[in-house]
Amino acid sequence: MPRPVPLKPSSRTIAYVIPLLHRKGGSERNTFEAAHAALDAGYAVTVFAARVADVDPRIRWVRTPFCPGPGIVVFLSFWISNHVVRAFRRWFLRERFDLVHATGPDVWSPDIVTFHCDHREMLERSSADRESLVANASHQGLAWVASLFEGWVWRNPRVRLRIGVSHHEKESLSHHYGKAAGEVHVIPNGVDVACFHPALQTHRQKFRKTWGMDPAAFWILFVGNGWAHKGLSTLLEACGRLNDPDLGVFIVGHGEVSRYQALAKKAGCQNVRFHAGGLSAESLATCYAASDVLVQPSRVDAFGIPVLEAMACGLPVVVSSAAGVSECVTDG
Repeated sequence: MPRPVPLKPSSRTIAYVIPLLHRKGGSERNTFEAAHAALDAGYAVTVFAARVADVDPRIRWVRTPFCPGPGIVVFLSFWISNHVVRAFRRWFLRERFDLVHATGPDVWSPDIVTFHCDHREMLERSSADRESLVANASHQGLAWVASLFEGWVWRNPRVRLRIGVSHHEKESLSHHYGKAAGEVHVIPNGVDVACFHPALQTHRQKFRKTWGMDPAAFWILFVGNGWAHKGLSTLLEACGRLNDPDLGVFIVGHGEVSRYQALAKKAGCQNVRFHAGGLSAESLATCYAASDVLVQPSRVDAFGIPVLEAMACGLPVVVSSAAGVSECVTDG
């Protein structure tokens, strides 16, 4: 089998392959910042994505579409699309890159891959969780299919560099897919401290008014997508048991709002507000500043960048040990 080729210090062109590139969401924002850091370091950066937002105009975007629909449809259509588009440009336009960086199993043989998720772990944990199985049936198919591609990339000797965003993620991938074909480096996600900083808390009441939050309440913030495996139901049940009229829960991210509104009502958690959808980094920073604590009771999570962002804003955090970001949190 071919041996991994060492990285060359002289490499100056790099391509990132990701379905969406923007500043909303953990892996998307991480890749967004990595691409701009590579640009600042002197690389010529190309992005293969279906959509991009707010990118530096010096970054070249090659539109790489996917079919809208359930997660498994998006994954497979983007996998096919990016391979076809890149092959066409390689053979007919003679386009070559020193490095191709993938953000998971979207590329068959990337030079660098950053694993933001262990789909096998997600499949196992959610299969044992009735709520996840019922509420996110399409995610089960996605996790199963993606895990097949993920295992191949993990063991592919052509991959030069594998990156895990936490030691938890690295160990989980090793457990599910065996020994990697090459060395695995752990590089946690970072935070833009120019955007997320404690000084924002001086405007707490102003931001609470902006988000329609009771200025006198104690507000728990929850930020994330995939609410089932992020443990939102656990948070709502816990808040319901507290039975405190001065307690509020503010939820940001993509999820089944109607379902979780019903869960909140059943749990007796009355003061719950939802912002369904992503937020820009600047808007998200005001949510951290307006809140009293961030809670992330994840059942499975490779990292959990909102925890770092919250801490950068001076906000206390409560996070489960199932989230990789817990490695960055000092208890107490």
